[in-house]
Amino acid sequence: MIDAVPASISPHARFDDDTPRPCPLCRLGPQVRIVRLRACDVDSVGQTLADGNERELARVDSLYRAAHFGTPGSSAARHAAHLLARLATRNAYSYVAAFATDTTCVREADEAALAGAFARFSDPGLYPITRLRRARMGFGHLCLTYDLRHDLDTLVAMGGKRVRVRIRDFQIDGQRRRMLSMLLPTGLDDVVEVLMPEHYSCKLDRIQAAGPPAPYEAIVLHDMNGLLLRKWGVHEPRAILFWTSPCGPEGDVSPEVALTGVRIYMPHLRLKVPFLPDVGFDDLREIDLPQPIVRLSYLRGAHPEWLVAKPAGFVGWCGHGPVPDELRGQFPDE
Repeated sequence: MIDAVPASISPHARFDDDTPRPCPLCRLGPQVRIVRLRACDVDSVGQTLADGNERELARVDSLYRAAHFGTPGSSAARHAAHLLARLATRNAYSYVAAFATDTTCVREADEAALAGAFARFSDPGLYPITRLRRARMGFGHLCLTYDLRHDLDTLVAMGGKRVRVRIRDFQIDGQRRRMLSMLLPTGLDDVVEVLMPEHYSCKLDRIQAAGPPAPYEAIVLHDMNGLLLRKWGVHEPRAILFWTSPCGPEGDVSPEVALTGVRIYMPHLRLKVPFLPDVGFDDLREIDLPQPIVRLSYLRGAHPEWLVAKPAGFVGWCGHGPVPDELRGQFPDE
């Protein structure tokens, strides 16, 4: 669940505008307070989120065992409990949004501060942290800078997964560019290559909406500069959207109105598929729903029996329901 505050995206914003904009977090004035996060601070955030999520899963399990969703063990009861678990737990978007929308200070961290959490918790971050020189979050923005001076080809731990990370020169649209590459596994047993430049930035908005089709809370990362994805071509995302339905303590969100999902906005997306003509797709593409932040030890056996777990997360942890109308209106399929 997101601790959202009422907000909105400017109706006049152009999300297909490629004009580079200066990053405000790179030019902080002396009056801006910077809070530098240490490894113990990051670990404390991770433990707080994991404690809360594990309590929520225990609460859903109690409802399941009390036949709130139907006969325990039945397919309907298991599916209803699983859906409520996806709505009631919090993921990496929660803490990133909380830090990025803080207007009292800018939080700053580096690879050393984040590495322990990435080794202890499931799905702990939104971006690669290898060679991360500095991450800043605050005043509605995110800013990441990487040290790409030396080549690298290694495997790193990321929330129970071992992912390949490289730093080298890539040929992109006929130009040689220095990038960090992370081969990120997806829920379909496939891999997409995430490419990060020396500097990445974006804006972040939090939204509460009444629908249609139903109430939801959303986090929108937009005005993205730097991130590239490579899969059947190189694509430049302009926004990432995560949303979820609020749910009460008794799990009173029915499957008919439950909403949760993640979409990535890539205007005029075209894929270069071998042996086929270039294929055009809708601009809003579904990506994996992030896993709740829990301890990796919890995935190895402490979870309820109706949750099937792999080393990197729960099976079937996917979106539910359509894209909310307001979000699709802001990021239209063209």
